Amino acid sequence: MNFICTFKANPWPSTSTKYRLHHHCRLPNEAYSSNLRRSPPRRPLCMPTFLERIKASLEPQSNQVPADVQHQLRLATGALLMEMCRADFKVMPEERRSIANAIRKGFELNDEEIHDLLDAAETEANCAVSLQMYTSLINQYCPTSQKSDLVRDLWRVAYADGELHQLEDVLVRRVAALLQVPDKQVQRLHDEVVVSLA
Repeated sequence: MNFICTFKANPWPSTSTKYRLHHHCRLPNEAYSSNLRRSPPRRPLCMPTFLERIKASLEPQSNQVPADVQHQLRLATGALLMEMCRADFKVMPEERRSIANAIRKGFELNDEEIHDLLDAAETEANCAVSLQMYTSLINQYCPTSQKSDLVRDLWRVAYADGELHQLEDVLVRRVAALLQVPDKQVQRLHDEVVVSLA
């Protein structure tokens, strides 16, 4: 699961940009009609609302992803894997090793960076109110192939202790649905993991 991240241009408007409203005087009927035929009245320029600027900041404007988003993607991935680790209400060493292996492969981090990311991901998972806060970010920046890799890693974590708990199965399929990975693909990834562990 390799996240190829580059840099995205800053979508926020410059503080030096000036926005001016254009006021049009009412002309006599004939003059106004003639003016309309010559050129339509200009639309007033409006200051973008806060929500519009937030939306603009989240819309990818190139193939590049800023460093802070890369960090958030790592946290989101780690938090989802940690949720899988705790789905059956017990955290096994084998499951944590499986998460570390997935992060090492996906993000090419060293052992110290992996340890720090796992700690941060666990804290993040403890504070999470919804899985969608992670999956929406992943959906925005990651292609289908990377999302499939994440679902495969979730299955690996679920089977790391040698058995699949019903709650783990439910969680994998729930996350996959939020990631918009088709059910057939989810089952195929499951079967691949089972075969690899046989």
